[in-house]
Amino acid sequence: MDDQLRNRLWNVFRNYFVDPMTNNERYIPKDNYYDPVYRFFKAIWDEFFKVSLNSLSDSPELAFDVISEFFLKKANWHEAYDFIEFVAGLDDELDIPSYINQQFFIEECNEVLEAELSAYRLVGGKIVEITDEREIKEIEDAIEKAKRLKLEGVKTHLDSAAEKLAVKKNPDFRNSIKESISSVESLCQKITGNPNASLGDALDAIEKEGEVELHPALKQAYSKIYGYSSNADGIRHAISKESSCDFADAKYMLVSCSAFINYLIEKATKAGIKL
Repeated sequence: MDDQLRNRLWNVFRNYFVDPMTNNERYIPKDNYYDPVYRFFKAIWDEFFKVSLNSLSDSPELAFDVISEFFLKKANWHEAYDFIEFVAGLDDELDIPSYINQQFFIEECNEVLEAELSAYRLVGGKIVEITDEREIKEIEDAIEKAKRLKLEGVKTHLDSAAEKLAVKKNPDFRNSIKESISSVESLCQKITGNPNASLGDALDAIEKEGEVELHPALKQAYSKIYGYSSNADGIRHAISKESSCDFADAKYMLVSCSAFINYLIEKATKAGIKL
């Protein structure tokens, strides 16, 4: 991360958080745990900085001065990315005042990352090394649909797959792949109504019941992917040797599993299956 990118990301944060909050808030209401202003700063001090709340000022302006000092002067490159990711992932209903537009913040951060030729983008609230707009859309669509349909297992696995891929210094490719496959498995269990079915068994049941139109070649392809995840590098079982999984493997699995989830949800909806 060069100075230009760091400065521009800070400017986006300032436009969407610093200026609106310092203009609207005179103090941080520490006596009200449920106040979104307090919850916002408390989350940064407690969960991100991991320091005592005693050091949190009563003044939003002074609190933002501490954040500015960290982001512009002290943070190394991955810590600066981690901060943007943390803010993007805050609950917009609980931890952020209603006058803050978190979605616009995320969109503008991605515009800056693209303009400054960064290898990273905000995808599903995580900063990951994915720049292709179509790949980003597949992942975000799958996460959004899982959230909207309250498919908690699917969303949890997708979030975890993206999170493990997003670790800047030491990404966990092996477990990211595992979580991607598990997200598909969770959806197939939901479609078949069998929470204990393996992905292979669930795909067999979907094909046999015929309610969801699943092309045999596509079913076979994902059955083989499930077989790969069960046998290669101990992805779903104990590790017997050092994993050879790399970024390309993990990114492919996250994107392709997200696309398959979008496909299955559309097919299940068309068949009248309530998810």
